[in-house]
Amino acid sequence: MSDLSQAVHVLEDLLSGKTDFNGFKAGELAIIDHRIATAAPAVQPFLYVARDSLAAGASTLVGAGESALGPIINASSDTQATMLANVMSAAGIPTAGPLSVAEHAALVSLINGFKAFLDKRHIEIVAPPAVQRAAPQAA
Repeated sequence: MSDLSQAVHVLEDLLSGKTDFNGFKAGELAIIDHRIATAAPAVQPFLYVARDSLAAGASTLVGAGESALGPIINASSDTQATMLANVMSAAGIPTAGPLSVAEHAALVSLINGFKAFLDKRHIEIVAPPAVQRAAPQAA
């Protein structure tokens, strides 16, 4: 099984409630550890530092999210699920049953599109507007 397939299965287990965040994190870290083991020995220590930082950051983020955003997300989860189901239907992706490889790829593209949209909106909301400066005039 490829690393991508493993990562998808671990994520599907999390989303379907078959595992919790700690199980998800352990599965993803196992994949990362496997990839680090294939890297050149000289760079492995640096990769492990990055891996540990990623793991710590993910745990901190989830902890903060559960305490601060959990109630908000829980209150709107039905609305979000309906919205996702509607978009999936509009894109021709089944909302139940096992997905074909093509349907799964379409779902991943859809989710990545949502993520890109949210990232763009985040930048628009938090970033100060760019300062417009006139181009210097030639003398």
